[in-house]
Amino acid sequence: MVWNCCIGLIVLGIGSFLVYAYRLGAEMERNQAIRRQRRIPPVENPGPGKLVTLGILRTRATSLISPFEWGWSRLPGSRLPPDRRAELGLPMLDTIEEILEFLQVGTYSELVLLADANALSAHGGPEPRAIVPVVPAKLENYLPKRIPKRGGGERLLLVPKPKLKAAQHRILRGILGRIPPHPAARGFAKGRDLVDHVSMHTRQRVVLTWDIELFFPSIHYARVHRVFAGIGYSPKAAHILALLCTTRSAEKRRPWKRSLPQGAPTSPALSNLVCRRMDGRLDGLAKKFGARYTRYADDLAFSGDEKFRKELGRFIRRLRDIISESQFVPNQRKLWVMRSGGRQIVTDLVVNNSPAVPREEVDRLRAIIHNAMKAGGLASQNRSNHPAFRDHLLGRIAWVARFKPTKAEKLRRMLEAVPAEGGGSSPAPSDSLTDAPPGELPDGPPAE
Repeated sequence: MVWNCCIGLIVLGIGSFLVYAYRLGAEMERNQAIRRQRRIPPVENPGPGKLVTLGILRTRATSLISPFEWGWSRLPGSRLPPDRRAELGLPMLDTIEEILEFLQVGTYSELVLLADANALSAHGGPEPRAIVPVVPAKLENYLPKRIPKRGGGERLLLVPKPKLKAAQHRILRGILGRIPPHPAARGFAKGRDLVDHVSMHTRQRVVLTWDIELFFPSIHYARVHRVFAGIGYSPKAAHILALLCTTRSAEKRRPWKRSLPQGAPTSPALSNLVCRRMDGRLDGLAKKFGARYTRYADDLAFSGDEKFRKELGRFIRRLRDIISESQFVPNQRKLWVMRSGGRQIVTDLVVNNSPAVPREEVDRLRAIIHNAMKAGGLASQNRSNHPAFRDHLLGRIAWVARFKPTKAEKLRRMLEAVPAEGGGSSPAPSDSLTDAPPGELPDGPPAE
């Protein structure tokens, strides 16, 4: 009896081992098949050129616009997103020729340069590259510009050069501008502005505002690619459009990472489309707690009645979770809860009764103009070295005029009394393709 039990246990053990070995082999074979699908196809040598002397990898010139995109290739049997291009009236862009015609770009070589020469070796491929070639200034497509922040510090803008800016404007008008954002997105959308954003939160019991930290740098290449692919564009077309709308990160630790540049005309519209799902979740969360929700770029605003005030602790915890799940980081230093007994400010406007410019802003402008009159010019008050300080002040006065026209008119008359000062105009920025050496990139797309 004991002998029969031992034999049975041995047979059961051998059978279990064979089943485990079979399942392990099937899983290994499946993983190998997936790796074969994701393997980058070999590229042809583009021939002799100047890419080596410029420090740019030649092989990336032909693989820049390829049918494969790391992390976004569609495996056999995967579900395709619905093609909404015809529904939204968008261009098809199924071939390289259609893309060149849509962007009004002459050659493929010019398209590659517009898509950022840095992308030839650092467009976010399968592995992070520790060494990123230094690209000559004449091949850079963005000009860095630093502007002072109102609360102190500086903001870095990456301004695209003329030809890339023209291509981005065509993408904005022909594609992005025709896709409606979520109704809660009040910034950078047709028919909506800052006043619409703050008007939703006037005369409320409690107002809560929260900012997103590093908003545009958080929207990286893959998320932009997902926007274009989600409306029906092929991986190749989405790859080209995403490269044109992103640039290499200024972060030295990860120079291969691409994200939205703050200063490009396409960045605001793309940020609204990337945040569409988050806006829907936050709008539903606000309604659940009896509150209202709007977003202006990275500024989130919520307001509600007594029920909302009593549930603030639970609401903030859930709000933090949704922002984090949307791949953003909430700025812990800019979480403000304002009750009706004090001053409630949303995006630098007072909203207790009706949208209004804070009194400090009017007093600050009056002091600047008064001190400039005493000093005999505006130069003494231009502490941030603004290139067009008078126009800057006129813009701030025009903003005050929208809410306080009488006070704005007095400020405008005071500014007119300040004597004008001469100043030369700065030269126009050079174009990214003007000095590009010919023949360094192939004239045609890579063979598929």
